[in-house]
Amino acid sequence: MKILLKLLQKEEKIQLRKEYSSTFSLGAKNAWCWLVIILAIISIVSVFAIPPANFPAAYLRNIFGTLLIVFLPGYAIIKAFFNNSISQFSEDKSTDIIARFIISLGVSLVTASIAGLILYYLSLLNYISITLCLFTITAISATIAVLKE
Repeated sequence: MKILLKLLQKEEKIQLRKEYSSTFSLGAKNAWCWLVIILAIISIVSVFAIPPANFPAAYLRNIFGTLLIVFLPGYAIIKAFFNNSISQFSEDKSTDIIARFIISLGVSLVTASIAGLILYYLSLLNYISITLCLFTITAISATIAVLKE
């Protein structure tokens, strides 16, 4: 079969492309994904393991919990949908970074609001379900973004 394909390719009757395989590796190309997932896991651990009354450590819980609600889901979603560039009219990379950050904040807040609304109407709204829901959205979006690259 391979011989036949190579023969047809030499005669220019068919054109073979290299096989596309997306790998979910630890390379520098996917470093952003691993950072987002690790920060989301740290957020989950801090929300579940640190009690709210433990004041020195409660600040870490609040910081990582806020990060999970306000930034991480939106960043992963934006990376999944707008892989290359957000700002269409500017070639400046700093403008693209600022636009990606600001849009990520808005998308995260909308995502958290919609997730909270759905969980409320399903009578499942508590901090455990919203944390797990936002983590799942973040991890799935980051995985989709890496597979699209």
